[in-house]
Amino acid sequence: FFSFEVRAVLVPDTMRLGQLIYEINKKMIARQNNNLASLGVTVQQALVIAYLDKSKDKKVTQRMIEIGLNNTNPTVTNIIKSMMSKNLIYKIQDKVDKRKYYLYLTPLGLSIASECAKRMEATDIAAYKNLTEEELKMLRVLLEKVEF
Repeated sequence: FFSFEVRAVLVPDTMRLGQLIYEINKKMIARQNNNLASLGVTVQQALVIAYLDKSKDKKVTQRMIEIGLNNTNPTVTNIIKSMMSKNLIYKIQDKVDKRKYYLYLTPLGLSIASECAKRMEATDIAAYKNLTEEELKMLRVLLEKVEF
């Protein structure tokens, strides 16, 4: 692996920007996972916990999580299986449509939901500490304009 400075010489600016976004994402996920490790969850699992925690009054399906977290069906299937094996979530089959399942947090999942949210927010705050509120808003606006 070349350092960022060496890659800057080797590739055009537009490619560097994409690489920078990728590297930021990779480092952010690693930091989030590290901060959540003592709770026994990954950042993806913590996001599912947050989604279910905020949707307590709804019947949440796997498809809703896939859309809400912008993940594929196989990815969410694996996350759900892992979370069920850790006793963080459970599913209940729909009484009418037997193909459909609803997902809920277990008492253990509920008990760590707040701490997961706090740790993820603290990680975000630490990562963005050198940006003003206005710069953060502008960064979001600019990134949302990128088309792919």
